[in-house]
Amino acid sequence: MTESTSTKPISVWLVEDNRHFSEAIECIFESEDGINLKESFRSAEAVLKALAKKTPPQVIILDLGLPGMSGIEAIPEILQHAPKCHVLVLTTDDGRSKVLAAIANGAAGYLLKGDDLDAIVSGIRDVVDGRAAINSRVSRMILDIFRKIPKPPPEAKLTSRESEILCLLADGKIKKEVADQLGISYYTVDTHVKRIYKKLQVNNLSGAIARMTQSGGE
Repeated sequence: MTESTSTKPISVWLVEDNRHFSEAIECIFESEDGINLKESFRSAEAVLKALAKKTPPQVIILDLGLPGMSGIEAIPEILQHAPKCHVLVLTTDDGRSKVLAAIANGAAGYLLKGDDLDAIVSGIRDVVDGRAAINSRVSRMILDIFRKIPKPPPEAKLTSRESEILCLLADGKIKKEVADQLGISYYTVDTHVKRIYKKLQVNNLSGAIARMTQSGGE
């Protein structure tokens, strides 16, 4: 598992309507150091009401197949209430349309309920540390979309190096790993990332992935 840059436990809320799965997650996190599961909700409406009254957590783990408002619809609403919160999707649906819609709406990560505990815990820490936590099968699908893009969309004007770096980040690598793989410095990678965000007019990695997959995923 990756190490978080924060020494304090990561505050987490869970939005999951399956009681048995929710209780299992709650039980697991009770014994997980560095993760503090503070609240659990059964619907998107319930978590939005809580966000209007309480201090937001660092991470909200969100199912997509919720009663009432769907998880897809809830993501932008959550981020409007808590723009610094990281929404980590945890669902059974790995369909292309759902994945792209979740990322486009601002999800910081996309994991599946079949993933093991280490992947879920690592995913929480990854999104807090600025990485995109994405299930390996979902990641391969996103990368396949990237490969089908003949060139960056005209409005993006990404260089080939910037496209390469964005692709590696979408695959779950951190900046240091990208630097090592490409034989360049961390500072150079960081500079490229800042330029990518500026060109795509986004503020984070999930936004950049969404812009590129939307451009090439139709």
